[in-house]
Amino acid sequence: MAQKKEPIPLHHFSFPAVMKGLQEGKVFTRWHDGRCITMQIPANIDNETIPKMQSLCPKAKELLSLKKGIYYKNQVLMLKPLGEKVMATYYQPSWEDIFANDWLDL
Repeated sequence: MAQKKEPIPLHHFSFPAVMKGLQEGKVFTRWHDGRCITMQIPANIDNETIPKMQSLCPKAKELLSLKKGIYYKNQVLMLKPLGEKVMATYYQPSWEDIFANDWLDL
C-alpha cells in the first residue's frame, strides 16, 4: 500500500518580509494566475551595450549615449505568463498588497 504524501506546508509572508526576501534574491506571489514578483539585480550598462538594447527607442539611445551608461537599481518586476512567453513589467504594490499576509515564496 502506497504511503499518502503529506502536502508541503505553505508559509505566508507579510509585505515587509517580502521586501527583505526580494533583496535576498527570492521570488514571491500572492496571485493564482502565474504572476510573481522579483527584484532585478543592480547593474551597470555601459555605452557599448546601449545601442544593442532592444528595450530602448532610438531617441533614448541617443540621449543615453551622451552619458556614461545606465545604472539599474531597486527595480521590482512583475512576471506575467503570456502563452509560451513571459512578460516582464514594472510592479507597483497596491494598498491591498502592502497589508496582505498571504504572500508565498516560490
